[in-house]
Amino acid sequence: MNSGRYLTHAEDPRIPHGVRIRKLTKGGISYKRWFLPITWGHLTLREAYDYLGVVGAPQGKIPEVIRWTEGKDSHLVKQFFYGGVDLRAHDYIHILLGRGLLPKDEAFVIGFTMGTTNRLDSMNEDAFAYIAKHYYPNAYRMDDEARSVFLDATKLGFIADCPPLDSVDFTPYLDLTVTEVRKRLNLCTELIQSYYAEVEQPRFPEDPASKRLLGSGVHDEPFVEHTATDSFRSSAIQADRKLDETDIAFALDEAQFESSLEAAHKEICTHLEDQRDLAKLCFEEIAKLLEDEDEHANQDIIDERWNDFYQTALENVAKSKKLVDRDVRHAKWEGYAHETSELRTWVHALLGRGNSARDRAFCRGFFHGTSNRRTTYATELKMNLMQELQLSCDGRYTDDMIQVYHDAARLGYIADCSNLAEVDFESLADYSLTKARKALKIPMKLLQTYRAEVEDRRLYL
Repeated sequence: MNSGRYLTHAEDPRIPHGVRIRKLTKGGISYKRWFLPITWGHLTLREAYDYLGVVGAPQGKIPEVIRWTEGKDSHLVKQFFYGGVDLRAHDYIHILLGRGLLPKDEAFVIGFTMGTTNRLDSMNEDAFAYIAKHYYPNAYRMDDEARSVFLDATKLGFIADCPPLDSVDFTPYLDLTVTEVRKRLNLCTELIQSYYAEVEQPRFPEDPASKRLLGSGVHDEPFVEHTATDSFRSSAIQADRKLDETDIAFALDEAQFESSLEAAHKEICTHLEDQRDLAKLCFEEIAKLLEDEDEHANQDIIDERWNDFYQTALENVAKSKKLVDRDVRHAKWEGYAHETSELRTWVHALLGRGNSARDRAFCRGFFHGTSNRRTTYATELKMNLMQELQLSCDGRYTDDMIQVYHDAARLGYIADCSNLAEVDFESLADYSLTKARKALKIPMKLLQTYRAEVEDRRLYL
């Protein structure tokens, strides 16, 4: 072996013991090669950052358009994009999330940071991803694959009960191990690893950024309520019995429901108009920044591109309004009036959930999320009503139920599983639970780690 092709700790003390990194033909280290696995938590944050310095680019080389959309001091970030940090903090987050410096790594770090602010709506995400795809210089440009990673990461950042990463002062943590810093910030490392293992890596098996993410630390056995040999049908029957025991009849005040639905719809639409105006401001200022450098940016101003995102969200809210109305009128779970078996019992059995209020909220949210069609605005419309009125046998939604619902809807979006609204569950009835979950590509490790690291821990705080 020609050891001269690699750098090790012996040649550069910034490189950790046990690591060797390939040199470029002309010397130096390519950013493409740098990577610190999420399982390497024994280094201090300072040591890990020093290692990143082997390939770190000077802050002055960051393109101006990125400063406007990601920079901590940008007023566009403060008003609309959120999650802006300086370059050093951004590098720390790369380390804590176990990501390298390739496009999908950048997309994940940016998305996760933005998600932790808990301020993102669909229009914020879509506008940022569009600008990153069309206006960023080539080396920084976000392609469609990186966009999918970005959107997943925004949702994981929301789910994780960690502080907004744009507000964290990392200085006191520099001499703590990376593992300890993650614990202090409640970064839900196993949840992140489960996503890497069950979603991103299988989705992009040949991509270098995704391929190298796998590591130890994720439980081997998924959470299941019944044994793997139990049939899916018998599990659904058990779920049906549990749910029936807690179902209660409720009377709907038609006038109050219609009035509340109209009021909730109007409130969401007003918020959407505000978001549209902010998106317009972002496009105009970035086009002005780029001046005549980017014809695409100028054309987007002429075409009023921000209206595309606004109209999409508006249409989804209108659809959600109709769906809520239908669901309530049918007085059945999610409005399915004619079913061979109660739809929700299949979903509860599939997800290994019981009959508690949170279980019901989780199953409803995950069911919605797998459709990948509901925007954050449409989800908010339904939750506003569920909290104000009793629209199902689940009772009025509490703050805790709403939080679990939102988490589950995001997990459903992230998962590359079947749209549960379109599944013929009867055709899977004679499968075992394990086989049914595999057939539908339900990411049980991801759901298990969410329950252990987020939901259950939250209940005991």
